[in-house]
Amino acid sequence: MIHNCCKRGFFCQASILLIILMMLTVGGCGSKKKQALRSNDDIYKGALQNIERGKMRSALTLMKSIGVSEEVSKDLAPLILLATADADFYLEDLMSMADAAKSYSEFVTFYSDHTMADYAQFQIGMCYYKLTNTPENDQEQTFKAIEEFKKVKFMRSDSPFIRAADGMIKKCEDKIAEHEFLIGQFYYKKKSYSAAAERFRGILNSYVTYHEKEKVYYYLGDSLLKMDNSSEGKIYLDKIVSDYPKSKYARYASEVLGRIK
Repeated sequence: MIHNCCKRGFFCQASILLIILMMLTVGGCGSKKKQALRSNDDIYKGALQNIERGKMRSALTLMKSIGVSEEVSKDLAPLILLATADADFYLEDLMSMADAAKSYSEFVTFYSDHTMADYAQFQIGMCYYKLTNTPENDQEQTFKAIEEFKKVKFMRSDSPFIRAADGMIKKCEDKIAEHEFLIGQFYYKKKSYSAAAERFRGILNSYVTYHEKEKVYYYLGDSLLKMDNSSEGKIYLDKIVSDYPKSKYARYASEVLGRIK
């Protein structure tokens, strides 16, 4: 009887020991797995994968955990900052766009000699462009976007982003020109022809690549006619007829010129 009790006790102890060993083994594997996940490089790679999949918020959450278990290397630090900026940028809401602009600006400030500095500078311009208002409203952000796009060529003279920046500058200038046109048109409708003509002349002088110059010529020409400056007004109306014959403004100009004759 005593022998059986001892035997049962031995098996109980062995079973308990086995369970403890299994728990330690499982716990050890889990710890190694968690330790691997806490690697800065692994977290960064996971964040990039989330960005590629369009999971920007998940990417941002991951990157916030970088540096918790180990110090961030000098090589990885700028890449994390840039990836954070990209994730915010592609969220596209106003608050995230402002955060992206701030992160890109920090990148340019602290890593100006980095190979991606020109990209970050271009993206600063894109952030401001995304924050711009429609032509009917204030264009402060559009002017800021132009200012930032112009800086790209100073980052690297051979930057592949210079051409893209120049294209965006033209888009911004078109928006500002349209804003100025709407103001001029407002004055025109109010019969404040002198103020209207000043706005229209400003567009022709400052935004020579504006893609709808024919309507500027028409309103400027007609404003001048209404100011009894027919000699100059006819110059702009004749230009529409000769340079933009298929435009609806050419038809309007022809009608006005016909009445003068």
